[in-house]
Amino acid sequence: MKRIHAMLSTVALMGFATAAVAQDAMTTEEQFFNLRQAVVAYERCNDVMFDQTQAEALDEQIEEITGENFGAGEKLTMIQDAKMDMSRQVTTKGCNDAEVASALATFETELAPALGAM
Repeated sequence: MKRIHAMLSTVALMGFATAAVAQDAMTTEEQFFNLRQAVVAYERCNDVMFDQTQAEALDEQIEEITGENFGAGEKLTMIQDAKMDMSRQVTTKGCNDAEVASALATFETELAPALGAM
């Protein structure tokens, strides 16, 4: 009986560990998505387009913050989704909308420092 209980406990712990890893992956993806939205919000609300050097600096900063290097396909999909989502938000609700303002604040605190050395 003790042996069965120990095995069930081990299986339960493995399940919790798997769920925790999945949660971390989702959090990283959400964080990446939010940072990409911040870039789009900044570009749209300030009517600017980052040049290649600036875009690379922002990409490096985002990778450093998330600690993740997604595959090219997954990364491109998330970038496109973030761009469409935030562009729609800026177009329909404007730059003073709470969600857009939050993205702009994220840009200022998390990403703008990467451009400061330029």
